[in-house]
Parts: sequence; structure tokens; C-alpha cells
Amino acid sequence: MKKLFLIAGLTLGLSASAQTEKGSWMVGGNIGGLNLGFGKSITNFSIAVNPIGLYFITDNLGIGGRALLGVDNTSGGGTSVSTFKFGIAPTLRYYFTEMGKGKIFGEAAVDLEGSSTSGTSTTTTGFSIGAGYNYFFNPHVALEAGLRYADKNRPYNAPTAAAGLDNINVNFGLQIFFPKKTVSHVKSSYRKK
Repeated sequence: MKKLFLIAGLTLGLSASAQTEKGSWMVGGNIGGLNLGFGKSITNFSIAVNPIGLYFITDNLGIGGRALLGVDNTSGGGTSVSTFKFGIAPTLRYYFTEMGKGKIFGEAAVDLEGSSTSGTSTTTTGFSIGAGYNYFFNPHVALEAGLRYADKNRPYNAPTAAAGLDNINVNFGLQIFFPKKTVSHVKSSYRKK
């Protein structure tokens, strides 16, 4: 019985370190920027959803991108203005250390975002940096919580224009990790068919 527990412990330990090894993948998404504001005759609601995909080019270092999708609605005084935001953010993420059943990471991204309000479109650039924690339910699925600082809304065609909006977002999400061995197995199974 002791041997069984020892083998199970070693297997779980090897799986936990394999999540961010070179050649593995991570896909998932975050929900952030959730805001519901009330003021004198004004109501504001906004939410952002950010699907993400990373490929680990070396142990603990992933490169990939996030999709930027969001909606902002402000209403009051008999009018309502809705803004749809969309874009991409090439992302670099590094996992520093394990802590409990999870891993701590830091990330940086360049944000290329567009928005559309009542037929008027704008394109902006910016950057974001953040840190977070992935809590692993099992070797492949993790709940993510993070904090991200974003410097956004710099018009693409006028880089010297005044800065737009700096914000700090709290993000929550779910990530799925595909270790290198799993990815290799899927590729070899596909080739056999």
C-alpha cells in the first residue's frame, strides 16, 4: 500500500511540473473589467472577456496571445451609448514558482484594440503588465486569478496624443494545460489514422 501511495505521489508531482514545460500548451480565458456603476441619472455597465493561448518555448516561459473582447454601455438622460471593443494582445507569460497547489506568474502584453460606437470606429494601442496565480484542480485544469495594469487608449494614428485611460483590472478565468507528452500523443494518434 505504501508503494502505491509513493507511485501516485511521484506521478502527481511529475504532472504538476510538466504543465509549463517546453513544448506544452495552455488555452483558456479570463473575465475582467466587470463594472456596474450608478450615478445621478447615469448607469454604466462594462465587461471584458479575454480568451488566451500560449505555447511554452522553454520551461515556464510561454508566448502567445489574448483576444480582447468587451462591451461598455452608458445610459442616462434618455440616451444610451454602447461601445463594442475588440482586438489582440501578443502576450509573454513566465511562471516563477510553485505555491501550494498552484503557480505564480507574471505577464506582459502589447494591446492592439479597436472600438465601435454608433458607427464611429477608433483604433488604439497600449500595453499591459500583470501577475497572477493558477490554482490547479488537477494536472490539466487551473482556476486563474490575476491583477493587470493597462495603459490604453492611445490613438494609433496619433501616438503623441494625450494618454487615454490607465486602469487596473482584476481578472478571473479557467486555463487548460496540455503537457508536451499529451500533445505528442495526439499528433501520433492522428498520423496513424
